[in-house]
Amino acid sequence: MRVAHLVITYTNPLQTERMIRRMAHPKFDFYIHVDRKKDITAYLFLAKIPNVYLIKDRVNVIWAGYNTVEATLRSVKEIFRTGKHYNYIHLMSGQDYPIKSAGYIYDFFVANNGKEFLQFEHFDEWASESYPRIRTYHLINYRFPGKYRFQWLMNKFLPARKSPLGIEFYGSSMFWAITSNCLKHIIEVIEKNARFKRFMRFTWGSDEFIFQTLVMIVQHFIFRKVKDLFRVHRFLITSFSQHFRFLYPMPGIPIGERHKFYLMAKLRVEGRSATCINFPFIGMGEDHHDA
Repeated sequence: MRVAHLVITYTNPLQTERMIRRMAHPKFDFYIHVDRKKDITAYLFLAKIPNVYLIKDRVNVIWAGYNTVEATLRSVKEIFRTGKHYNYIHLMSGQDYPIKSAGYIYDFFVANNGKEFLQFEHFDEWASESYPRIRTYHLINYRFPGKYRFQWLMNKFLPARKSPLGIEFYGSSMFWAITSNCLKHIIEVIEKNARFKRFMRFTWGSDEFIFQTLVMIVQHFIFRKVKDLFRVHRFLITSFSQHFRFLYPMPGIPIGERHKFYLMAKLRVEGRSATCINFPFIGMGEDHHDA
């Protein structure tokens, strides 16, 4: 079992260093993507820590723009190009911090090897603003004079956007721990479907739903025949918030029934909203980067 922790950051490098040292483990590697808007100099010292690597193919991350997804995908592909075998790639922010020991986290991955960890809800249930994210045009990823006026004109005179190929969308938090095998299939789906990628570039906050949506698609084709339903299985029965999900492909309850399953807890830390990632982690800050 080996895990690559992918950290998408733009904030205090000393805070990131503290997190890495707290999580240090012989079977953990850390890959740090620093927003291209930021001077990399302040982060260079991190690469001197054992098992820590700076992502070279950096992206200018734009809050709620597709570039956040692009930064994640490029980083994942760079990790794959190292030739190292990782059972999991775990997406984190530079503001996360573990609430369990590195050994506990490692044992958790070992005990649950092969399962995909991410929060998800069908767009019908997720939030009132879920469908406007995909049905209207959003130019958040672009920078040119009159952008918002042009965006308004597009949405006034063009028909509502339709889901490509009839895909159903799922969304929630942008952070996850996904097996390398599943991620390879996700990348393949994106690279072979230009129409889908083009559609996503004009959505809002795609980092919060593209991976959930594609995991559902990928798992369906890996573990079931095309006409079979993808199914989910209850992992934890707790009093945790119903907004958190655990995804695991095995016979059980049809996803179409949209039962509620719980993995992670919504916490309050120092008066600020915090998410317990895979329950050994607390996300201390905002999910996104500055515009």
